[in-house]
Amino acid sequence: MFIPFSHIRINWKKEGWSNLSTHQVRVIENKDKAAISIHQENLLDSAQRDEMKFYWTAIMSEISAKIISV
Repeated sequence: MFIPFSHIRINWKKEGWSNLSTHQVRVIENKDKAAISIHQENLLDSAQRDEMKFYWTAIMSEISAKIISV
């Protein structure tokens, strides 16, 4: 179900790529907690998927570290 203003979608092209991909980021409320959901579409192949999985895992680790240190 689509809820207005519930997520952000942007088209993005990494330097050196021939294709655009679409990022979707959502923050999902869960009682007194929240989850960050990142979805990326239109990747060409498993190499791009692996590259972006590694990238987003590192980003999520940075976010978690900053939240925990607050």
